[in-house]
Amino acid sequence: MDVERALRRYEEGRLSAERLERWAELLEMQDAVHYERGHEATVADFLFRLATPEVHEPLTPTVVGRMRAELRARRTGGTPMTSARARRGARRACGC
Repeated sequence: MDVERALRRYEEGRLSAERLERWAELLEMQDAVHYERGHEATVADFLFRLATPEVHEPLTPTVVGRMRAELRARRTGGTPMTSARARRGARRACGC
């Protein structure tokens, strides 16, 4: 499962905050896990933030929604998108 899919599953109610945190924690600890080429720093940052909500922010629907927008923006090289048109464009671009 990739980071964006995990965030989406949380938003859909198919993954609890505790399971999302544990999933990120397990991946973060694995040396054998390879991140998407060109996005290594982004993935590592998101996994760290998800695995340590006590250091960053509690995993809530608002926080996770903001993280998804940030992830899409980083993938497209832009800034966090706010308009519906920009969000639709990002979904088409990344196949989400």
